[in-house]
Amino acid sequence: MQVKTKNIVVGALVVLLVGMLWYRVVYSPMQSKASKAKTAAHDADTQSAGLRQALKASSSNTKKPKSTSTESLLAAVPADPAEASFLRSLEAIQIDSGAAWQSIAPSTPAPATGGTSITVAITASGTEAQITRYLDDLMALKRIFIIDNVAIAPGGSTSPAGSSTPQAHAGAVFLGDLQQVSISGRIFTSTPATSSTATSGSATTPTTAPTGASAPTGTVNG
Repeated sequence: MQVKTKNIVVGALVVLLVGMLWYRVVYSPMQSKASKAKTAAHDADTQSAGLRQALKASSSNTKKPKSTSTESLLAAVPADPAEASFLRSLEAIQIDSGAAWQSIAPSTPAPATGGTSITVAITASGTEAQITRYLDDLMALKRIFIIDNVAIAPGGSTSPAGSSTPQAHAGAVFLGDLQQVSISGRIFTSTPATSSTATSGSATTPTTAPTGASAPTGTVNG
């Protein structure tokens, strides 16, 4: 009887330890990242609304020369979609962060309060440090990009075929040395959407996906 009771106690302790380990290693870090992303999205949304109003007020007087402030506003919320310029900015972010590859899929421009909204889906792959740098650079863009959703998943490994998957460093959420981040966000223009601007968005995958990761379906290799 005592042995049975001891086994039950040991089993309960094992379950408790596993639960605590899962909470600290997996759940808590992911919850922290999601909370930071939501806070950044709320702050960017508030900033975007203020900039659109300021841009509208500053553009009402065309006789005055453009000031540095007005140029910053035009960079943050341009008058036209300027998707080519935005895509070049994302290319620069990929290079700066060292991300292995990325795919970009802008949607059709849609009416928004005071202008036009364009939803952009971005997927990138790289190490944990590269993905962190990628997100930091994305939020530091001169053009406002509001992040609505961020999802991070295992992205495979760069280890040679046949070798065991390397263990992640202490505190990492996933095994392996690569992660894949999927981002959904919005950019804006100060001009309302018209039939000429409401064109289908294009998708691009500038570089090849690394071993162990695959590019999302529905994208076009660039």
